[in-house]
Amino acid sequence: MPGAGSSIAAIPYANVQIALGEDDLFCIVQNVYHEARGEDVLGQAAVAHVTLNRVRSPAYPDTVCGVVWQPGQFSWTEDGRSDRMTDLDAIGKAVDIALGAARGKIKDPAGGALHFYAHNKVRPNWSSRGYRLIVGEHTFVRLVGR
Repeated sequence: MPGAGSSIAAIPYANVQIALGEDDLFCIVQNVYHEARGEDVLGQAAVAHVTLNRVRSPAYPDTVCGVVWQPGQFSWTEDGRSDRMTDLDAIGKAVDIALGAARGKIKDPAGGALHFYAHNKVRPNWSSRGYRLIVGEHTFVRLVGR
């Protein structure tokens, strides 16, 4: 993601711990579950970190639930389908990943990205404006200047 000679340390909100209350934990687990349930740990961790990176960024709401439920941000929140989580193994995995990311135990595999998209499904107009990293079914983007 970052170019040659750059460092993840240059990203002010990367790998900083966030304390999650019960509501925020539920929201980030929902986001990991619905956005990346079929991905491996790396892909799910990248989604968790994008969510947390947005909380840390002044350009987004300052709570996990505010980020997750911000209109137009995550497709599962607006697709008209049930938001109910039914796969117990996937829920447990999402909880572990969300807590690990929030507590700084899982480093940010997305390099501070604030955006991602399912590259086999959509191509947002902003998708080519920044550093990109493909992890599984998603492309993570750190826009230039953010």
